[in-house]
Amino acid sequence: MHQTIPPQLRQIIDSHQACYEVWPDWALVNGRRVQAGFEVDLCASVARPGDGPSAKTYQELQQVAMLVLPHDSDEVEFDVMPFDNSLHESSRRSFRPETVLALRILHRHGFEQPVDDCQERCLRQIESALQQLGIRRAK
Repeated sequence: MHQTIPPQLRQIIDSHQACYEVWPDWALVNGRRVQAGFEVDLCASVARPGDGPSAKTYQELQQVAMLVLPHDSDEVEFDVMPFDNSLHESSRRSFRPETVLALRILHRHGFEQPVDDCQERCLRQIESALQQLGIRRAK
């Protein structure tokens, strides 16, 4: 990603203290658990916790997701999970109320196949793009 970050996107990232987490995406194949992909969770603090889940914040995270997705892979499919209308909390971030966008990196064909180099490369590209936007990986 070598483009200029739109000012409104920079404001969204900063005001919501955006961060991300990476998780394995599992499939059950012949009774065995197989890591078939990755899930990248984009997390953003909710400005006014008493307001509950924020569809607007989720839409802002969608803008970030669309900006960082690689567009040059024929082998990988990206699945952006719909807004779940929930507040999330993580002990890693002192239980702050958050809106989360879950983005899955999957095989385009054969969901039951183990993770491959193409998926790992796409994950690295997404992480690099997020870091260029100033979005840190949560610890």
